[in-house]
Amino acid sequence: MQTNLEIPRNALTGAEYQNGNVLRLLAAAADNGYNGPLWAGYKQWLQLGRVVRKGQRATSGLTVITVKGENGKAKQSARGIAVFHYDQTEELQQEEN
Repeated sequence: MQTNLEIPRNALTGAEYQNGNVLRLLAAAADNGYNGPLWAGYKQWLQLGRVVRKGQRATSGLTVITVKGENGKAKQSARGIAVFHYDQTEELQQEEN
C-alpha cells in the first residue's frame, strides 16, 4: 500500500488538484500502487512526450469551468475529467526515418 501523501498535481501545469479530486486520486494511487503525485489527461501526457500504455484505465474527477453568459455575467459549470497517473505512461517512441 502506498504511503506517499503528496497532494496530486497536474504534470503539465503543476497545479494541485482540488477538493474531492484529491481524495479520489490519492485513493486510486493507493489502490494501484502508484508512486508520486503526477497526473494528467491523455493529450497532456502526449505534450510531455509520454503516452498512456494500452489497456490503462483513467481515473475520473470533476473540474469547474467559468464562462461568460450572454448577459456578460460569469457562469460556472462542472465537467468531467479523465486523468492518468505517471506510472500508467511510458516514453513516447519517435518514429525514425
